[in-house]
This record gives sequence, structure tokens and C-alpha cells, in this order.
Amino acid sequence: MNSSETKIVYNQGRSATVTHGPARSAELGVTIKHLKDSLCEVQGRFVQYADRCYVAHRALQMALNNTNVKDIRNCFDELNDILNNHLEADLRVFTQHIRDTFEYKGGMYPRVCFKRPYQYSEKDVEKIIVICRDRDTSYAKEYDLNKNTGFKFVNNTGNYFICNDIPMAISEEQYNNPRLEQNNLATFRMEYNKYNHVLMKILLKFHIVSKSSLDRAWKSAWRDFNTEYVKDVDCYKSTLIIPITLSKNALSAEFVQEFFPTASRNLVFEFLCFDYHETDYFDENVDTSIGYIFADMISYHFLTHYCHTNLVTSYERARETLDADEKGSTRSRDEFSRPLQTANRTARPSQERMLSP
Repeated sequence: MNSSETKIVYNQGRSATVTHGPARSAELGVTIKHLKDSLCEVQGRFVQYADRCYVAHRALQMALNNTNVKDIRNCFDELNDILNNHLEADLRVFTQHIRDTFEYKGGMYPRVCFKRPYQYSEKDVEKIIVICRDRDTSYAKEYDLNKNTGFKFVNNTGNYFICNDIPMAISEEQYNNPRLEQNNLATFRMEYNKYNHVLMKILLKFHIVSKSSLDRAWKSAWRDFNTEYVKDVDCYKSTLIIPITLSKNALSAEFVQEFFPTASRNLVFEFLCFDYHETDYFDENVDTSIGYIFADMISYHFLTHYCHTNLVTSYERARETLDADEKGSTRSRDEFSRPLQTANRTARPSQERMLSP
């Protein structure tokens, strides 16, 4: 996917320090090796994932032909287990590969996670739902998409979002995040805006202004945390969001109509998200390229999931059969699988494509 048309909403960061000679060659070699190893891992896991989905779906089709509700239920649950739980297991492995690719930053690794836009029904607001993280967190896994500046921008444009100084963006009211407590933000802004931003960076660099006191005010601005115990990584200051999308590809009108007849114009399936607890972390040129490489590689998993749940009629037939049976299984509708499947159990296929692209 070509990201050359990407627009930056807010980026006060700087590019990473450029090294030359043997050091640069070694750094580049390590990054390329991580990408090569990652591609090999993704390739192997994808062919196995696709094969398992195919075998399980074929078994479901046979059960539907035999009209045995018990067999349909068992096959449907087996297919959903593969579609969702096997996908999550692969994503957990991929997040570690993605994280390791940032070794070139000298051991300073970002957090990595996959999220997706989702609506439970046409009447509900669009949500952001966490699919997988490289590490566990204690805070909410779901919130309104349009309340986060980064996700709103990516979802509306199909382009990436980068902000290398979230505190500064917030001080200028250029960034919103539902995890930030508005009342406490006022205190942070007052502390941060005592000096102009250029001067503030100089004062921090030479320890004239206490970074610890500013960090305490920053941590207090985040919801659901006690500033005495909160981890720095949970209150990030740099973020990068890469869309997993087909919008940059030259897709024929026939293909789009067949596969995504009512999908949004940007065809954003998921988000690959990075954040770091200090400012000026992301190199726009290098890190966005790394992000897009992984987004493209991993998109095959998500497209396979989409095809088996939205484009194959036997999946919908099985759901309707189980819904009509008073003992229909609900085990597949767990916290993880629900967002990855269709939006609601009564929606027509065309609606489901629109709500869960």
C-alpha cells in the first residue's frame, strides 16, 4: 500500500538521529533480518490458518447438507474457534515480531496492539475494540471511535496518524483521547503552558524545570489510575496508527462491489497501533514504512476471516439454523469473537458487510 498521500494531523516530533558508515549498515542489517524473519513467520502461519478455516468450513457445509442441528452446532463452534482464537494466537506472535523490529532504536521498544472499528448495530455509535496487545493492560478495551483524534482521522481518511508530542498537542487542544480526564487536563495544561513550548523543551533538557513534576501532572490526567502506581508506558506521549486497508490498492469496481458492496470508502479493516511513553519517539519515514509492511503482511489473516464470515452463505445459514433452534449455541459469541464476526445476529448479509467490513 502506498502511503505517499498520507497527511499528518499533528506531528511536533523529530526524526531519529541518522547514523552513517558501519554503524548504519549494522543497524539496517538488523532491521532487515527482523523483517525477513517476520515475513517467514507470517507466511507459515497464514497458510495454516487459511487451511484450517477451509477444512472447518467444509465440515460445516456438510453438516448443513445433512440438516443435523447438533452437528451444525459443533461445526459452527469449531469454525469460530479457528477463525477467532487461532487468529488471536497468531496476532500475539506477530506483535512480538513487530516489537522486535524496533531494536534499531537501541532497546527502546514501543507498545503494539491491533484494534478495529465496529458497530454493534446501525443505531449504535462506532466503537474502537482491542483485538490483541503485546502486553496486558487494566483499562477499558472499548470506547467511541470519534472521541480519539487519531482513530477518527485514520478512519475518515484511510491514512496514517502520527503525533510525537501528545502533551504539546493537548496543551494546544489539538488531540483528544477518551482515556484522558478533562478536569485533570486543566491542571496539566496550566503546568505545561507556564512557558512557550520551545523554551519548555530547553528548560527540561537542562533540568531547570522538573520533569518528574510535569510527569506527575501528565499521569494524573489519565483515567482510572493512581499516579503513585501507574506505569509510564500506560501514559504514552508518542503514537502512530497505521490502517490495515485496501484503499491504496488499484481495485476494480467489480471487485469492490462483489466483496464490499456497502463498506466505507476507505476499506479500513483494522488498525495497527504503536505508542511510547516519551516524546519524539517515532521516525516518520522509517517507522511508518515498518508499520505498513506489517499491516500488509497481516491483512491476509483479516481478509480470510472476513471472507469466511461475510461472503460465504453457509456461515449465515448456520447462524440462522442455530437461532431457530431453542438450543442454539452461544459459546461462539464471546468477548473476542463477537467484534470479529458480524454486527448482530439478525442483520441481513448486506447490513453485516456495512457494519463489520
